[in-house]
Amino acid sequence: MNRAIQLKALGYWCKLNGLFGKDKVGEAALRQFVKPPKPNIRPKQDQFLDLSRQSAVLFEGKKIAVYEWGDRDAPYIFSAYGWAYNAGRWRHFAPALVEAGYRFVALDYQGHGRSEYAECDYPTMVRLLKQVLLQFGRPELLLAHSFGAGLCMGLLSEVDQHLHPKRLALLAGFSDVEYIFRQFAGALGFSESQYQSLARAVERRTGGTIETYDPARKSLALGHIQALIAHDPNDEVTAFSNATRLAEHYPDAYLFEAIGAGHGFTEASTSEAILNWLINAEAPPTAKRLEPRMSPPHSVQVVDSDYFK
Repeated sequence: MNRAIQLKALGYWCKLNGLFGKDKVGEAALRQFVKPPKPNIRPKQDQFLDLSRQSAVLFEGKKIAVYEWGDRDAPYIFSAYGWAYNAGRWRHFAPALVEAGYRFVALDYQGHGRSEYAECDYPTMVRLLKQVLLQFGRPELLLAHSFGAGLCMGLLSEVDQHLHPKRLALLAGFSDVEYIFRQFAGALGFSESQYQSLARAVERRTGGTIETYDPARKSLALGHIQALIAHDPNDEVTAFSNATRLAEHYPDAYLFEAIGAGHGFTEASTSEAILNWLINAEAPPTAKRLEPRMSPPHSVQVVDSDYFK
């Protein structure tokens, strides 16, 4: 059974739960949304992780795997990857950064990679990142990918400015959480009223509305951090419109159309451009700054990604 059919079947099951109360449909959908998929660590990722110094932190009763590459006393790079990945994905970036004199720090979210299982939602994952950041102190640089890019906007908005990095790169990130939930609801075949049931379930679980968790709006106060927002215009997982919206909000950020990078950013030339930005503070020649614009979150009509298909 392919992913689209599985999600439609899940949608029917959630709607069946809705027969027992108007908010049951949203609760049923959210219970599935916050479950990380079973970790899939590929052999090359496993080998890369085994080259690190490994430790664990206890976060809300769960052991979280933490990894370090490079000299213990070197300035460090904090990292956060996307949903359903593991820290092994950084094998395309960490070695070059270590060679340049940095220490690379990564972690596996709860239920990801080598960490213990737990449900994941945006504010909980931000709390996890915050705990690890506070343990290591101020990073020199920050590298984040996909869901991790959105999480890091939440992280930086919650920690004191003296803990902010000098420079960061956001790869294939999303610009608002509503975008993700709209995609999820669309894949389930939800109506607008059923989406609103899901939105209410999010608010009951987290204490904040979906609109509260808006990475683009959180970036408004981060203009003192040099930023490169990199995204493939043909990304079929997280639509490029997210990068545009984020670049319109983040003061003086560069937007880099990383053609050929795909969602994973494993293509050599685009990876080299990201590394050059982090190491040498040189934006790619084609990178540009957009005119500031307070564009709204993606609307109900915008369903332009294959993330849940």
